Amino acid sequence: MEMWLGPSDFNEILADGEGMHVAFKDARSWSPDSFFRTICAFLNTFGGTIYLGVNAEGTVIGVAPQAVAQIKKEIVKLARNRRLLDPHFPLSPHEFAFGDKIVIAVQVPLSSQIHRHGRRIIFRSAEGDYRLRETPLKSPGCPPRD
Repeated sequence: MEMWLGPSDFNEILADGEGMHVAFKDARSWSPDSFFRTICAFLNTFGGTIYLGVNAEGTVIGVAPQAVAQIKKEIVKLARNRRLLDPHFPLSPHEFAFGDKIVIAVQVPLSSQIHRHGRRIIFRSAEGDYRLRETPLKSPGCPPRD
């Protein structure tokens, strides 16, 4: 297991809670759809990190040790699924120990492209992930001639 965050750094992240650049996902209810909606939002906004194994209240519940390798492999594989993320974006999940728990972290940069999740553009705000409503542009037309 690689440790790329110090315990005091991670404690600070947990204390600050979710926001523009941080999302917590409970590994017990791992949902690729919800996970990739947040990946898409981070790619389209300012980037961020998802911590899998932390519940919405910021409590580390961990990822079952026997599930870590499979979940990491699934994240990498599903990042190429255009229904979940279009265009695809390569992801590199990392695991680290926090006390006796394992957390999987995925750092997501701001992308130079617009990404879609399920054909919808998703953005991140401090309150969560939001779908951008797309409306067709209407031509104002030419002004009447005298």
